[in-house]
Amino acid sequence: MPPTCISKKNNGSILLLATFIVPIILVLLVITVYLGQTLLLLNQMQNAADAGALAAAKKLEALGTDTAGATTEAIFIASKNATENKFTISSINVTFTPSVATPNYVKVSIDAAIAPLFNYGNTVTNVTRTRSAKARVGTKLPCLINLSSASNGQLTANGSSAAINLQTCTVASNSGIKVSAGRLSTAAIYLYTAQTVVATGQGKVCDSKNIDPLQCTPITPSTYGTLMTEPTGLLNLPLPTPAPPYKRTGTLSANNQTVVLTPGQYSNFKVTGTGNTVQFTPSSTTPYTFNGGLSISSGNKIEMLGGPKTWAQVQALGDTAGVFIYIPDGTLSMNANTVQLLASTVGSYKGALIKQNVTDNNTATINLTSVAGTTSYLRGDLDFPNTGATLTLTGGSSSDAYLGIIVAGTIKVTGNSHLNLTNAYSSASANTKITALVE
Repeated sequence: MPPTCISKKNNGSILLLATFIVPIILVLLVITVYLGQTLLLLNQMQNAADAGALAAAKKLEALGTDTAGATTEAIFIASKNATENKFTISSINVTFTPSVATPNYVKVSIDAAIAPLFNYGNTVTNVTRTRSAKARVGTKLPCLINLSSASNGQLTANGSSAAINLQTCTVASNSGIKVSAGRLSTAAIYLYTAQTVVATGQGKVCDSKNIDPLQCTPITPSTYGTLMTEPTGLLNLPLPTPAPPYKRTGTLSANNQTVVLTPGQYSNFKVTGTGNTVQFTPSSTTPYTFNGGLSISSGNKIEMLGGPKTWAQVQALGDTAGVFIYIPDGTLSMNANTVQLLASTVGSYKGALIKQNVTDNNTATINLTSVAGTTSYLRGDLDFPNTGATLTLTGGSSSDAYLGIIVAGTIKVTGNSHLNLTNAYSSASANTKITALVE
């Protein structure tokens, strides 16, 4: 077959067609690359806004209304995210809804300039794009809240083998932290402006994500600019007014007795004998009010009537009535050898275990030593909201003790007990919400 020849006419047509198609292909290629880069930038902007909103919400989750600190955190995290992804943020706007005073949600909006695909004239006019993210603020409060700001170190730990374990929650201190012996392990530390964490001697302050007891990963504190106050859930508890008739008054000096208490009002109640078991009858509606304080001396046992004996049994419980102890005035002293009390998980006082009147600055001491074969626990909130009130937690043996969140003017941990704190259930955050992106 003879070879096929392309006529000069056809060759000219192909060249003419290519003259039109190649520029179109090049333009489409440029548009595709531009759109790809723009979409990538918009995704990176969205990621930065998401990260900033979540960071601010988590800051507020632990610190309530510190919107100034949350704003700083949002800007820092969003800017860091932008730097890592090599784009420049033009502006960042952080807002709180429904208000700064009640920051239930955080919205972070970021602007970035994008060069136009086509430009007319000698001046390049960039196009500003905006991406926003909104996060709901959770209600996960710190497990340890030190309210006094009188001097540095109002949250202290000093026990040769003491361990304060906050595996999933945090510490907030208005006056700084001093650990001179023992170990404080926490997920995060928040300090009021210019306060410090000091670990001296055998004291250690460690990141709780590292559970190896032989190693300690240092933890860097964050700061907040508004003093922590008593959590709202505890502040608004319905409290009785002390008034006679009292169920019991005065001192029990007998030995080896079982003393069954029922909810109601008591006056200057003390147990000074030894070998006694003091049993609190559970109630979800009526508190125990100890006018003039409550004192149970060493050598006795405190428990809930019919209550669980081990922490495993506590964890297996469903909703149940418990105990709420209110101290309108006077000193609280629980020096018993084993303490086993639960807050109610239902009713008006759910999650609240012991509360001292906000006007009362008397001291409180709770000994969480466990005798052989027993485990001490106080599941629920311990609230001593007067900034002059001091709560001392102590223990004479290396035994595990389980507690809820602790609020006090000054908090001191001494002795050698292992304290395990959680805010998994707390009256201060009874309507628990999880920090999450919502837009």
